[in-house]
Amino acid sequence: MLCTNAESNDSTIELLLNKAKAATITPDEVKELRAKSYVIQNYGQNLDEGTHDYKGSLPFISKAIDIFTSLHDTLNVANNLKFRGYLFGRLGDFAKAKNDIHAAIDLFQSKNAAWGVAVSQFDLSRVYEFENKPDSAIYYCNTPLAYWNSVKNNLRILGLQTMLTNLFTKLKEFDKARMHQQEAEKLATDPEVHWLNLLDFYYVSEQLFKRSGQPAIAARYRDLYDSKRAELNKNGGAARSYYDNDSK
Repeated sequence: MLCTNAESNDSTIELLLNKAKAATITPDEVKELRAKSYVIQNYGQNLDEGTHDYKGSLPFISKAIDIFTSLHDTLNVANNLKFRGYLFGRLGDFAKAKNDIHAAIDLFQSKNAAWGVAVSQFDLSRVYEFENKPDSAIYYCNTPLAYWNSVKNNLRILGLQTMLTNLFTKLKEFDKARMHQQEAEKLATDPEVHWLNLLDFYYVSEQLFKRSGQPAIAARYRDLYDSKRAELNKNGGAARSYYDNDSK
């Protein structure tokens, strides 16, 4: 199901939203409104992932927050607040970014959702990276890493190890970066790895070896990165690593 700007401002949504806020909405209408809210949320997320349109994503995510709030759906409110915080971080509004993510953490904690706290902390790490505060970024990477290790979620661990590789590479602490890159490489062969996590691993690995003076190894990871991008973008897409701000 596709979503457009028109859909996010659909009069049906506004009608149902007003009913929800007035507590006059029927169970069937709740289902309809919830379904529409997921369409809006997913479209907003795809604008970030697929086309890197952070500003364009914001109104869709804010609309989803409004709808899920009216439905008293705490976990979905928290999830969208977390994501909106990441978007604000991308756009350089660090105060709003942190406010949203900390609000998300509070909501996840109110529901004893440790997984939600962990994913929020990772987005907080991203925000601190954007703000050029690597020590805080590393802290908010290591904290959720301990949680995901405890529940053995390898896909989440891969993302965090890749982020730590990136952060230590930027700090020119190449031994530490290499240690985290090796941990990430053990997990990157999992067939369930999401394409974006794979692009991230290839790109960050290339940066590590390029900056630490190992161009042959860097070139191998660049080839893997370019090949995967070509495969993903053969129909005109714009997939690239979260860490890659140069490719078009």
